[in-house]
Amino acid sequence: MIPIQGGNSKVELVERDHLLEDLRLETRSAAKGSGRLVFLGGDAGLGKSSVVREMARKPGSQVRLMWGACDSLTTPRPLGPLLDMASTAPMVGDLIDRGAPRFELFTSLVEDITTRPSLLVMEDAHWADEATLDLILFLGRRIADTRSIVVVTYRPHEITTRHPLRLVMGDLATAAGHRRFQVEPLSLDGVRTLVGERSIDAERLHRVTGGNPFYVTEVLAKPGWTVPPTVADAVLARVSRLPDEERDLLATVSVEPTGLELDLFESLGRGLPKALASGLVVADGDTIRFRHELARLAIEGTLDAQRRRNAHKDILGELERRDDIDPSRLAHHANGVNDPAAILKWATEAGDAAAASGAHRQAVEHFRDGVEHSVSADIDIRIDLLEKYATELSRVDRMEDALAMRQRVLTLVRRGGNMTRILLAEAHLADAMLHAGDGIGAYRLMDKVVAAADSLDPGLEMAQIYYMAGYQVMLARRAGDAMRWCKRAIALAEEHGGDKILARTLNALGSTRIVSFEDLTGVEELTRSGVIAEELGWDAQKVNALLDLGSGLCEIRRYSLAEDYLQRGIEETADRDLDGLRHYCTAWLSRVRFEQGRWSEADDLASRVPLDSGAPMCPIVAATVMGRTRTRRGESGAEELLNEAWSLAQEAGDVQRLWPVVAARAEWAWLSGGNRGALSRDLLSVLDTAVELGVRWAISELVFWANKLDLPTEHQSPMETDPFRLHVEGEHAAAAMTWAELGCPYEQAWSLVDAGNEESLRQGLDLLISLGAGPLADRARQSLRELGATRIPSGPRPQTTGHPEGLTRRQVEVLGLLTEGMTDKEIAERLFISPKTAGHHVTAILQKLDVSSRHAAASRSQQKPSLLAYRQPT
Repeated sequence: MIPIQGGNSKVELVERDHLLEDLRLETRSAAKGSGRLVFLGGDAGLGKSSVVREMARKPGSQVRLMWGACDSLTTPRPLGPLLDMASTAPMVGDLIDRGAPRFELFTSLVEDITTRPSLLVMEDAHWADEATLDLILFLGRRIADTRSIVVVTYRPHEITTRHPLRLVMGDLATAAGHRRFQVEPLSLDGVRTLVGERSIDAERLHRVTGGNPFYVTEVLAKPGWTVPPTVADAVLARVSRLPDEERDLLATVSVEPTGLELDLFESLGRGLPKALASGLVVADGDTIRFRHELARLAIEGTLDAQRRRNAHKDILGELERRDDIDPSRLAHHANGVNDPAAILKWATEAGDAAAASGAHRQAVEHFRDGVEHSVSADIDIRIDLLEKYATELSRVDRMEDALAMRQRVLTLVRRGGNMTRILLAEAHLADAMLHAGDGIGAYRLMDKVVAAADSLDPGLEMAQIYYMAGYQVMLARRAGDAMRWCKRAIALAEEHGGDKILARTLNALGSTRIVSFEDLTGVEELTRSGVIAEELGWDAQKVNALLDLGSGLCEIRRYSLAEDYLQRGIEETADRDLDGLRHYCTAWLSRVRFEQGRWSEADDLASRVPLDSGAPMCPIVAATVMGRTRTRRGESGAEELLNEAWSLAQEAGDVQRLWPVVAARAEWAWLSGGNRGALSRDLLSVLDTAVELGVRWAISELVFWANKLDLPTEHQSPMETDPFRLHVEGEHAAAAMTWAELGCPYEQAWSLVDAGNEESLRQGLDLLISLGAGPLADRARQSLRELGATRIPSGPRPQTTGHPEGLTRRQVEVLGLLTEGMTDKEIAERLFISPKTAGHHVTAILQKLDVSSRHAAASRSQQKPSLLAYRQPT
């Protein structure tokens, strides 16, 4: 066994044999061509690193060991573990040196570990920056096709439900080659083994330390000690035995979480040999680091404010004299010194580096520090920093904060009096207002900016303003303004070489043509946008083009085209790890499947979209799909989901968000007989807006629901062959035929049912039974009975459901966890969903199984194991 160092004594690695055997089994599987990504959890001091080092002692003669760690810096350095590994992967190191794009770095690493079996260790992922989390996700999706193994260590208690690492682990939960293990505390017998023949009360030691091996070994470092109240006492007692010089040196380096370069360590003092002999720090290549993070924290915690500041100042001074130091380290120590000029300089550089690597949350933290210490800086520096901060805030969905920064930018820009800069600042402010939920104010301000932009010299600044205006009014479905401003932006971008502006504007123009006019030349413009983005290496914009194609074509019910673009978008995001866009493509594909009557698939897709996303677009679509599916099946939980979607849609304020949700609420009220509340007013208000803007499918659907709910309206659909209009006007056979041509079986069935004759009712009922549309099927049966019909079919057809009781795939997963006795909170943590969503699933399960309690549901699944199986519907 590899020893655990505790002071100058050596203790065996105990009670880890089973875990090590499991890890070695995964290593052998990887060597045979089934690569692995292993999450190894355990609290601080339980020995995760020791276990991995023992695992790595003999991984195989041809296996390369690559080791990296995340930092507990104030703001972590982007891709810290990959930087640590660069020396063992020269090809990746070369790409890092020349500043290659992140996707190229990640792809190169995968190619490297595919051609050469490797053991990659990433320690302390609970401190990982955003770019490192993306790397873990990228590797996790591809590792199964290699002969390598990636081990990621983390502290479970530091990853809350919303922690980014937990989201990554959730995304990889079903990935091939994904495994999880836990390092557990020592048992009393394990502590007794470590105590050995020492005259120490093992039971008391186990009780006070909780079986934490680090606590135990620190206490045992000096024989005869009684148990101290905290591990800090143990660590500090060892430090107190050192001479003053070594003790001061350890105090200084305790403020550097990542470890110090050997020569820098030596330049801070002459106590290196005795510091190493203490066992508190170790040499790790060219770096000196604390053996245990807890030891470093214990020592750092003893420093008073002045001593801590002096330590940061000493290290910052040494680092500033060197080249190629990660700016996040410099920013960390500048903060420790509390030097405003140094913080401004290094926080800005660290923010730029983090943003360039895709670590947007870390960029936000760095830019925040810079902004807070920029009061005395030149005004242009302050404006530039505030603009960067606002941009990064919007990328992490902190829209209210981004809006506040844009307001500060405008205040500063107005002092300079440059009209071009003022108008650009106002345009960005309007964009921030829109995303923060103030659509009315945003449109008013953008109209003012566009009117004034005509006075500018033609150029890219004017093109940028026109693009931003065109994009905004496209979302608002102001088609005329969108067409006019987008065309102006395109002309200027083409004349002045603004390819990025051109690509974005083509997106807005093409989307306007599709959703407002059903003009499929918009497909050509969106396709051109994607081609330009691909030529620029702009992955996000390429996917945006596919997303807008899919969502726009779905909105006008061209499903075969829509699903193709959305599937391609999902595939592109998987290859590029663009998770926000993947969620939005998935949400829209769930809407396609819902409107096609493929409800189990729709519900499964929608359940993959986080409902607590910072940006409202994804959860609005997903929650609406789940709510409407439950409505049409007669399941509980629909009202809560639709209320949640409506709240988000009201914040967004655009008719494209409001229309589907208010229609869904109308359907729920009509089918369930539920309380309409403010629904009538809301529906008529959204209908008036849709008429004013000419949003044709919104008008037609909302007129249909106004008619069903007996609401007064003089509006009618502007489309003569619109199936909703045909239905309202009593042309039920024509409506049913049109719905069948569009591929909407539920609406087809409804038209047949409302035709009222027995033949049509039976045809409609057959369709409704095949869909599992219980409430509307019950109404059809009642109509048949009123006509005196006999032999009326009942119940769903077995071949149309993927579960004997109609549970969805996700509900089957939840039922399995219910059977294990889990609470909603525990289910949520296991499936990486919110407790509220878990509760929705449990309620639906109880209703479908016709039981009144969780215990009864668990008992039924144990008595009938087939309830825990799900097969794809036919």
